[in-house]
Amino acid sequence: MADPTPASIVANMRGGRVSVARNEVLRLMHDLLPGVIAAQNARDGIEITAPKQFYAARESLEGLTLPAVMVGASIDVTAQGGGVQFKAVTVGVFCIGGRIEGRAEVDDMWDTVELAIEIMKTTQRGHCLPDGRLVWNQCIPSKAEQLPGNWDKYSGAAAYFRLDQMGLDLWTPAA
Repeated sequence: MADPTPASIVANMRGGRVSVARNEVLRLMHDLLPGVIAAQNARDGIEITAPKQFYAARESLEGLTLPAVMVGASIDVTAQGGGVQFKAVTVGVFCIGGRIEGRAEVDDMWDTVELAIEIMKTTQRGHCLPDGRLVWNQCIPSKAEQLPGNWDKYSGAAAYFRLDQMGLDLWTPAA
């Protein structure tokens, strides 16, 4: 068997793409979360703080405008036998707020995370990119948690979602 070449590898690439999924979740949060928060606040007379900035996850929180939403991702691969592998993307939506002064800040970050979960629930049976390509077949909420952090500077909570991309081809450009 001949060694692969860069051209042969690229010619045979198919499947999901973590960067595309992460960027789409970031777009959904940017486009929908402020409006969902405003609608919830208006309906119930509460004051959940809307994020000021939306970021792809990064190593440092220095220089972040708070409150903010960051979206990160990882890939989970499970062997299915016979050389078949199942790949799923896990996306984390991190709602980062300012310094915790009391219970109000903790409640605010949890309220924001729960509204982010409600947005993602609308994509449970699949979601298409604006160009019409299916970016995930299924969205499964997996957990939410309060984040450890430097409580003198920031606080946060996160929600995680498994996005199945089985049978998709996000490496080939849209037609």
